[in-house]
Amino acid sequence: MSGLNAIGWAADWATFVDMGGRGGYVWGSVLVVLALLGAEGVQLVLRRRAALRQLRDTLAAEAAEGAAP
Repeated sequence: MSGLNAIGWAADWATFVDMGGRGGYVWGSVLVVLALLGAEGVQLVLRRRAALRQLRDTLAAEAAEGAAP
């Protein structure tokens, strides 16, 4: 017996994916959440890069001011 049949709530994968006729809503929602999480991850990376770039530019400007007579 497979794990799904052993617990008695899904006869096969098609039944599991169908979710009692509401699979489109369930899996659509899962896809939206995954897309939003992925977008959040991309935004975090971009914001980090921008912050590091700004810090590098600020430090370079301060160093240039300190070196100038």
